[in-house]
Amino acid sequence: MLEQDIRFLAEELEKGKLVVFVGSGVSKNSGLPEWEELIKDYADYRGIKEFTSKQFLTIPEEVFERYGSLKYYEIAEKRFLGKYVTNSIHRILKKMKLTYIITTNYDTLIEDEIKNLQIVSKDEDLPYTNSNRMLIKMHGDFENKNIVLKKSDYDNYEKNFQLISTLVKGLFTTNTVLFIGYSYSDTNVQQIMNWIKEILKEKTRKAFLVEFTNEDNKEEENGEQINKISLKLLNDNNDEVLYENKKERFNNNYEKTLTKFLSNIYNEKEKVKQEKIFEIYINLNYLTKHNWNKLNKYSEIRIDEDWKRILYTRLEFKDIEKYEEILFKSRIKKILQRINRNEKEILIPFSEKGITPKRKEQKNILEEKIEVEEKFLKIICDYDYKNFQNLVEEYKENNNINKYVIVYGYLFFKKINKAKETIKSMIEEKENVNSKNEKLVWDNFILSIIEFIEITHAEENLNKTFESIEESLEDKYFEYFKYETELFNEIFKYSTLEALNKEMNKLFDKVRKGKSASYVMGTPPSYKAIILSRDLFYFCSLNGIFGNSFSDYSEFMKKYIEILLMSYTNKNIEVKNQMFKNRNLIEEFEYFDFFMMLELSYSDLKKLFNEYEIKDLKCEKEILDKLIVLLKNILDWIIKNDNEFMEKIDTLESILLIISKLDLIETQFEKLVDIILNDKNSNVFFENNYALEVADNFRVIIYKNFKNLNKEFFDKILEKIFSIDRKRIDENLLDHITHYFKKKEMPKISKNDKIENFINKNNLKIKCYFLRIIDEIYFEELKNEILKEIKDTLNIEVYSFLLNEKFIDFIPETEDKIIKELDRIFQKKDIDISNLISYTSEKEKILDFLLVSGLNNRLPISFIEKLKKYKNKEFFKSLEQYESEILWKYILNQENFDYSEFTENELEKFSKIRIKNLLEKNNKKLIKLVREYIFSKIKNNDNISNNSIVEAYFEWESEKNEATE
Repeated sequence: MLEQDIRFLAEELEKGKLVVFVGSGVSKNSGLPEWEELIKDYADYRGIKEFTSKQFLTIPEEVFERYGSLKYYEIAEKRFLGKYVTNSIHRILKKMKLTYIITTNYDTLIEDEIKNLQIVSKDEDLPYTNSNRMLIKMHGDFENKNIVLKKSDYDNYEKNFQLISTLVKGLFTTNTVLFIGYSYSDTNVQQIMNWIKEILKEKTRKAFLVEFTNEDNKEEENGEQINKISLKLLNDNNDEVLYENKKERFNNNYEKTLTKFLSNIYNEKEKVKQEKIFEIYINLNYLTKHNWNKLNKYSEIRIDEDWKRILYTRLEFKDIEKYEEILFKSRIKKILQRINRNEKEILIPFSEKGITPKRKEQKNILEEKIEVEEKFLKIICDYDYKNFQNLVEEYKENNNINKYVIVYGYLFFKKINKAKETIKSMIEEKENVNSKNEKLVWDNFILSIIEFIEITHAEENLNKTFESIEESLEDKYFEYFKYETELFNEIFKYSTLEALNKEMNKLFDKVRKGKSASYVMGTPPSYKAIILSRDLFYFCSLNGIFGNSFSDYSEFMKKYIEILLMSYTNKNIEVKNQMFKNRNLIEEFEYFDFFMMLELSYSDLKKLFNEYEIKDLKCEKEILDKLIVLLKNILDWIIKNDNEFMEKIDTLESILLIISKLDLIETQFEKLVDIILNDKNSNVFFENNYALEVADNFRVIIYKNFKNLNKEFFDKILEKIFSIDRKRIDENLLDHITHYFKKKEMPKISKNDKIENFINKNNLKIKCYFLRIIDEIYFEELKNEILKEIKDTLNIEVYSFLLNEKFIDFIPETEDKIIKELDRIFQKKDIDISNLISYTSEKEKILDFLLVSGLNNRLPISFIEKLKKYKNKEFFKSLEQYESEILWKYILNQENFDYSEFTENELEKFSKIRIKNLLEKNNKKLIKLVREYIFSKIKNNDNISNNSIVEAYFEWESEKNEATE
């Protein structure tokens, strides 16, 4: 029966429903008096030699009445003078982390040991409590001069302590109370028992009181509202306790026996807690390191060289068979447990050695389940919605598979209604078979996530709020569970996600501070981050949680990608551990890393790439092949006019941004272009849309793959361009494509109906671009048409283009027109905010015209002389704003210019041919600057392919050497 009582009290403690009522017996071994000794002090003062328990209350009353409160308190306080130390009972009470402790003691030993308790010793304390843990000093204390000791104190207790008495009564009705440090015959207990009889009339709750005996253990129940637990005193040697600087000997058997009893309750509570956590986690399909720590706090997940998960533990892992299923589902291949500092390997789960037919069958079922999960996860990581649908059709009637991964897949592919239908059918199925409460609550948790997503994406009022969904989930939870368990933390506090996010933040700080370098032993933080990210992905996908719904998930992903980029760009990191060196963690990316990048929003990914100056990414050829297939799958997944179109386009922008950082071989580039051109949404790659950057990223991919551009590419691209609505065509993309056409010296295009129709429908700028690619006859016709319009309108942008492409020479009659235009644009006046964008654009266009034309020597000397005399202050302010003062100084006085004024900023404004022309001047200052620029690029491992300064320098060096030879 004692074991049953301990189990019951442990369960109440685990629920937070155990209140311990502490009497004077607890403080006895700290040197403080029991109640009878205190009464004896009052009796001695009155000259009473013998007295009975009936006089316990009247004797202090007599002292108070005859000699007043001063002497009354002096007698009591004298007993409590001195320094007292807490004992083992106080320490176990601290370990138990009780919400409420009640005591009739006047001493401060409990609060001395347990520092974070709110002390309530008078009614006035209650309104000011700000802690959820409380010590109720029911009989007051000396500090407040309100101790309960004499008869009138007891008679008037509820009057003098109205709030405290109400609180204590409430605790008796809602909690299990355990009395320690009392005997059943104590006056205090008898007074309290009178309360209990009134409070707990229907015996819905019973209190417990610990007593001691020299007999064998014996538990008693009386007919009232309290159970006596009789403990046999331990028969140990007495210990010495320091008391008032003297070594007094106290009987510690009482203390040790009570401490052991409370320790047994605490230890049993830990078992209860583990059992309840196990009941929750055994029903999931994948556990992270954080979850295993909850099951066994000494556990740690590691990864071996084959990327297999291993569970390390410092304690013996008992009941292996009990945990086999969840270990297997969590992809843990073995446990390594340390015994006496030696590692003992235990192969689990379902070790072939000694496996029973039943366990073998269970293993086969789980293997099939995992095989199906991995099929789904591969398809999800490939963004292959078509095959995802096929797989769902194949397995939707199979009740032996993990359907949470289907729910996750639907949410991943933005099919919210299908995800909702699936989880609702899972709930209905579980309700029909009276499934475990944990499973039903978890399914309702997943349903609430879907309803959150619905609200976020709804275009109309769904008559739901986030608060109402959470309230509904709480109602469902408390329908099955009467108090907060670890499951409550998982579904309302997202404890796993929060824990993993905190761990990722710690890793991020370590990498940022450079602590990932020079690892000989241990695991680098960047490598731990990779393991952690896979852990989170499996936990979410296999348990039906769509992580993108939570801010912590987004923060986790940002930190993870940032750790990868920090490790990738930090060239000083040295990894000495061969295991990590072989994985090329710093030099190359895995497919999963790119998949995780797509979990970020496009804006976040772009921001990180810019912050870490990512110009190139590296990966194996096979991974790049997969990324191109991934692009196709994303394009197939995108459907115009659906509710999630813009979200899907965001993913398209991200994959294009990633591919724009990779070096494609010719066949890969050709396949990518064919995928884009053959897609139903291919127009988005060629159309101008300020809200999207699809065309911009496609343009960068073309630029990066200049070496792979051929006639077949241009034929296909131009064919597509001619089909685009003239109002929607992306001018920047067209500018680049025609530029590359000319640079690759492609055969010129003759006039035909298709190109003529396209050119005639478009603006002057686009007509100019096509001068690059048409044959001589059509060129003259189109150029004359453009020039006629320029002379009438002076379109600065078009004029600049024609000049710098060397399609025309500077037109003398435009000199004064340009000066007038400068005066108009840079006249000092207040600019209307509504016209600010237009005004800024005009400024940039004319500055660009002057700077580019000047740097390319396209401005005649007569016009330069006029510019030397131009002194508009607003014009020079704009030059300063755009950091172009030095370039302007160079343009106006090239022959006498001091090249030591040049910086990298100025160099990068010159074309390749102009850099060569400058180098041919053999100016030492300029040559030194160019060399320093090139060496800095090489030192920083920056991409120098297609760098005009680098190409110009090495061509100049080569030509100079040839001339010397």
